[in-house]
Amino acid sequence: MVDNQHNYYHTAPDKGKQNGPVWRYSGSLEKFMTNLGKGTVIRGGYKGFNGTKKTNFKAPKKRQSSDDYWLTTLGPLGAQPLAGGNDYQFFRNVVDDFGADNSGDTDTTEALNAAVASWNKNSVGGNQTRCGEECGNTFSQGAIVYFPPGTYKICSPVIQYYYTQFIGDPNDMPIIKGCDTFAGIALFDTDPYIPLESGAQWYVNQNQFFRQIRNFEFDLTDMPESTADQGQDLVPTGIHWQVAQATSLQNLIFSMPTTSTTTAVGIFSENGSGGFVSNLIFDGGNIGWRAGSQQYTARNLQFNFCNTAIQMVWDWGWTWQQIDINGGSIAFNISGIGGDTGQGTGSVSIIDTIISGTKVGILTNNAGTSPNIVLDNTVFDGVTSPVLIDGGSTLLSSNSNLWATGKRYNGSAGSSQTGDVTAPAKAKGLLDSKGFLYVRERPQYEDQSAGSFLVATTDGGCKNDGSGDQQSCINSFLQKAVSGGKIAYFPAGIYTVGGTIVIPTGSKVQGSSWSQIQGSGFYFSDMHDPKVMIQVGNEGDIGTMEIVEMLFSVKGNTAGAILMEWNTAASDQGAAGMWDSHFRVGGALGSDLDLATCPKFSENPECIAASLMFHVTPQANGYFENVWAWVADHDNDQSIFNQPDSTITQVAIFGARGMLIESQGPSWFYGSGSEHSVLYNYLLSGAKNVYMGHIQTESPYFQPVPGAPAPFDAAASFPNDPDFSHCNFTADTDNEQCRYSWGLQIIDSTDVTIHGAGLYSFFNAFYKDCEDTRNCQESILEVKGSTGVVIYNLFTVAAVDIANGIDGTKILQSDGNQRGYTTEVSVWLPLPGADNVNIVWVGTDIWQTPTVSCSSAPCMLILPTSSLASNTTISPSQYVTSFEYGGIGPTSIAGIGTTSVFKTTTTTVTITIPTIVTGGIPYSNVNVTGTGPTPITIYPSVNIPPVNVPLPDGSGGTTTRKVTLPPWPEVNGGPGSEIFTDPGTEPGQSSGTSGSSGGSSGSGTTYYTPLGFPVTIPKATVTTVTFPASTGAITISCPATTSVVFKTPAIAVGTTCTNSNPLTLYFACPTTKVFTFLAATTAEASVDCSLVTSWSTGQADSTTPLPVFATWPPFGQIVPVTTSVSKPQPTDDGVVVPCTAWFFFICISWGELHIGGWHWILPPGIYGPGPPPVGLIRWPPGVTIKGNLPDWPKITIGEDNQLTTDDEPECQTETAEACITTTFVSASTTLSSASTCETISGCSITVSDSSTTEVVGTQTPAPIGTWYDEVWSTDDLGQAYTNSVLSVLSASLAAARASSGGTTISFTSGPTAGPTCKGGTTACGGTICSGYWCTPSPTGYPPGYQDPKDPSSGGYSAPTTSIGSSTSSKPIQSSSTRSCTATDVCNCNEDGCDECSPACCANGTCPTSSSKPPPASSSADPCANFDCRACGSPFDDPCCMSSHCQDRVVFTLAGGRVTTVASVSASKTSSSAKRVPSTKR
Repeated sequence: MVDNQHNYYHTAPDKGKQNGPVWRYSGSLEKFMTNLGKGTVIRGGYKGFNGTKKTNFKAPKKRQSSDDYWLTTLGPLGAQPLAGGNDYQFFRNVVDDFGADNSGDTDTTEALNAAVASWNKNSVGGNQTRCGEECGNTFSQGAIVYFPPGTYKICSPVIQYYYTQFIGDPNDMPIIKGCDTFAGIALFDTDPYIPLESGAQWYVNQNQFFRQIRNFEFDLTDMPESTADQGQDLVPTGIHWQVAQATSLQNLIFSMPTTSTTTAVGIFSENGSGGFVSNLIFDGGNIGWRAGSQQYTARNLQFNFCNTAIQMVWDWGWTWQQIDINGGSIAFNISGIGGDTGQGTGSVSIIDTIISGTKVGILTNNAGTSPNIVLDNTVFDGVTSPVLIDGGSTLLSSNSNLWATGKRYNGSAGSSQTGDVTAPAKAKGLLDSKGFLYVRERPQYEDQSAGSFLVATTDGGCKNDGSGDQQSCINSFLQKAVSGGKIAYFPAGIYTVGGTIVIPTGSKVQGSSWSQIQGSGFYFSDMHDPKVMIQVGNEGDIGTMEIVEMLFSVKGNTAGAILMEWNTAASDQGAAGMWDSHFRVGGALGSDLDLATCPKFSENPECIAASLMFHVTPQANGYFENVWAWVADHDNDQSIFNQPDSTITQVAIFGARGMLIESQGPSWFYGSGSEHSVLYNYLLSGAKNVYMGHIQTESPYFQPVPGAPAPFDAAASFPNDPDFSHCNFTADTDNEQCRYSWGLQIIDSTDVTIHGAGLYSFFNAFYKDCEDTRNCQESILEVKGSTGVVIYNLFTVAAVDIANGIDGTKILQSDGNQRGYTTEVSVWLPLPGADNVNIVWVGTDIWQTPTVSCSSAPCMLILPTSSLASNTTISPSQYVTSFEYGGIGPTSIAGIGTTSVFKTTTTTVTITIPTIVTGGIPYSNVNVTGTGPTPITIYPSVNIPPVNVPLPDGSGGTTTRKVTLPPWPEVNGGPGSEIFTDPGTEPGQSSGTSGSSGGSSGSGTTYYTPLGFPVTIPKATVTTVTFPASTGAITISCPATTSVVFKTPAIAVGTTCTNSNPLTLYFACPTTKVFTFLAATTAEASVDCSLVTSWSTGQADSTTPLPVFATWPPFGQIVPVTTSVSKPQPTDDGVVVPCTAWFFFICISWGELHIGGWHWILPPGIYGPGPPPVGLIRWPPGVTIKGNLPDWPKITIGEDNQLTTDDEPECQTETAEACITTTFVSASTTLSSASTCETISGCSITVSDSSTTEVVGTQTPAPIGTWYDEVWSTDDLGQAYTNSVLSVLSASLAAARASSGGTTISFTSGPTAGPTCKGGTTACGGTICSGYWCTPSPTGYPPGYQDPKDPSSGGYSAPTTSIGSSTSSKPIQSSSTRSCTATDVCNCNEDGCDECSPACCANGTCPTSSSKPPPASSSADPCANFDCRACGSPFDDPCCMSSHCQDRVVFTLAGGRVTTVASVSASKTSSSAKRVPSTKR
């Protein structure tokens, strides 16, 4: 058992005396450095001599075999400008600078520890010290400690300080040799234990960022079998490696004894969070790697004759890839239960691995939290028991291509399984020639000399001290390097840039200890207009790219920064890549995003710092290894040493997005992490051919205060940005658990394989009270619209839903998936494609009896065409859109010409659409998601054939692009992003910063527009700009129907103010805002202003009629309350109705469940009569409804929120049931179930209303309630923008007029769907009786139906339309004979038939009827033979209003628009019911 998180079991190795470096010979670091300054070094550890000798210090002669390793020349050019002094030494050569003995003759531990710990080679540093025990963490004191070739004998641990790299010569690796008297935890120790402090260490293991050890051989063959430190038992160990993100081990060899009694261990990792290792060899020893960490990625490891190759202490998830194990007893021992509270091993993925000649391949356990195991292309050769339970049975006895044990889910159906796995294969482009996942080692350029590099500082003249604006300099330098075939080398330091850096395709970029390019300044400050900081290649580039050991960060308010946009596509597999390079937003000295500016619980606008960290664009791909994107959760340059509360350095910094991956592949993400972004940490949007393993995320600590998407509510959008509007229960209440960042979303993507995904949520508004209850956030993973996706070893912390897929499928934490601290799912196969719906092809009966049903929701209604009395011409508006086209052409960067690159141009095109002549109106498909009776509205949708548009081809010629246009009348709106809305119907936000420092409270839509003016800045500075406190007022005269226009989001808000007083809106602006300027400039400084008076939608006076709602508003709800009332009781936001209402009698008292009334949260207005709003009724959890709820009468909610109804009729009772079922389960076997039901009763009523109440205005009334902190436009946005908004409003009104408000039909769920297309004589679809609709057993899709999963079903033009040049609106006159076309109506069910009905057709042609309409007379009804099924369209014939049709379809006025309301039948019994007192108005 190993546990040092809380040391519950007192097993932490802290009982010795060592606390950091041991100064056995000099006595202290100070004395060693004093002696060194005098030219002497006291040495000990001689073979055969126990004493010490004072030797003169002189740099020993180096070995000549790799004298020209470029790092020895270029490394010293690096600097750490924020370390605390100009004399800080960044690059340290242990031999030349500190007198280390690399001959192997003496113990050189002191010299090595002095090289790590001292301020420079001449001084300990006095008050200036490196980050050791009392520091805890740092981002400002990085160092490279370089070991020239040779043998370094050590007799006590060498301590690696924070933010330090140990690097050996890759061409002649130095040997670290443990002496025969060695005492201590390991040769290299990255996190010393403090003696007798109950497991306390120098550093917090989860915050052990930015470390590296590479190019060493560790020789443990002479070390004693016990390396005990006083009272602490220890064994010989190579590295004590307890680290977190942005760390790596690479190119290491561990040579250990092969004796039967050996106790040697190569690596000991008992805790930590993340990291990456590759290219390690373990020879001999007892244990190769004793491994424990939250999550980890290890690749290309070889174990030769270790007794146990890998012994897992604990983990949540670990990915082992390309592991080669030869000989020994056990390859993987994962049977232990180490870690905090005995977590044990959560899961392991073992990929592309060969295990040969061991007795046991994998030794596991059968505990309740036994490990999940996934074996992917793992081969066992000569292994007695491939997978064995410790003390139990064999789980796997032979090879399997893909095998797993643990909980598996297909969609939301899960069970514990052991055996072969059937899952989507990895995309072929991800694999190498052997069928293994393709890998590429991190370049070290070990075969290059210093002359192969171009240096940013000495050759490019760029400053690495964090001063000035280095954009122009760096762009010139990078272009010069790629043109000259040189490697672009950035010495360590900070390179501040105020604009976009372009890394040309074909570049090789090498950093040093994460050389930092830091974006800052006004250019990156606007979240409405994001700007790229690092642009990798140009759009369309194909070639090579190598970026190694760089850090990309920001400084100050850079809300519009896109830290990196990756455009390069690899010319060969893996030719474009990035290794050990990271993104950091805040939490560091010099970032201005620190504890002083952004403390936790604050919402400072100056701490909005990134729009997106890493974007792989659709045309690009790449190989990405050990890449971490981090929005800081704490200030890592603030010490927490000796602090009982380790959270005191937490910060509130806001970055919108982590990694957006649109690559079409192949792309690989090995050992990556993305943390603390507001909207999502990973989003795969339309991506293809992607492998990820392992990935790790954390949700922001501050959420849900503010909740997502705040503070980016109105910022610029990116593809498939998540929508959090569903988090609103009502306009004024929120689901806070919903407003958390997505850990991972995979949307509209193909062929995605993930091995190991750890998605964590630890905090609720900086508090951890939700950690123990495991419900910090609702959902953390979503896969929709995607195929070929599989996730192996998925594990989460404190998320209620582990995963969400299509059709409401989800994996619940509560489904037995909690395994210790984390949930563990072995395999998840998300259901492929988009949400499935049941298809109902509706017959023409719908126009006579407008009621339709489907067996179960969701379902899609495919509606038939309704015929017009005669052909009609439709004249669509012109359609204005924009196109991007490109071609190869020259460009320049910073005034320097480049080779030809792919450039794009955007052009605007106005498309004139030919007129449409039609004899029938098709309708849009309707997607029904609710259950129970409800009215639905259908809208016309006339397809328009694609149009060919000529465009430049980028080479001087033209090309033709086929443009698919929206159907009419939608096409009249154009492709613009502006929409017309009502303020109450917009999704709300829980809270957030809007432009005022205090943020907003409650829920409401927030609109943004800038108030700005030009400022002239004479020099580089950080300055505070002052703004006026108010913009004045806007007055809207009432009564009127008014629209207020906003720029961000681009929207026109319709308001209904019905009283006679003017509505005055006052606006307030932040009086100051901090801007960073890197050079003299003139810029437009702006802030967002907010409404200070409350905004409401207007109050009607006593003479104003109430609005009539043809459909129940979707934003309302009816919720149960325990309070019993005898009559309706108005509330601030609605009315409480007794549970004994005569039309809705449902009172429940089941144990603790009690319903005494129903709280109706709805705006004043007139509702019904008709089916009840089942979608608005919030039944208690577990309650289901059997049968259909009785119809409701006309219901009036007055301005005083008092509810009245029609008088109770002579009641014929209709009933339904509300039931709750309890299932009794024992030992996973269902024993019995019991249901408790309550009858819901009401009266049968006639659903019709002869009222002619009119509605004032044409907008939909907003919901009741006051909306605070609205932000309204005051800027003059320019004539062009005004014109575009007017165009959108005009189009919106045109579409509304064309649709006549839509046609309302009734929907209900039921055992069968209907009415459906039967073919034959029913003439489904409104066409003549031929073709698809009249086939008795049709196959495939009906005309006009486009299946989102089947692209081949698209591109259909409605059979009822023809395109012509005529602009006449008169009916087209027929000739003497004509063909029966798809625009004709089949009247084969009518008495008699028209000339194109099937009974009258003769070989496809018909004589034109010579008869004329009968003359009008008092006895003849001109509408007697009119087909009333044509009613309800935008072009209604006057006969629709005749008594002939009025008997069939009832019309009512709602919102000023004509709608058709259905009649609904119900079963009736004679009874009476309790009732609510009613009052007629």
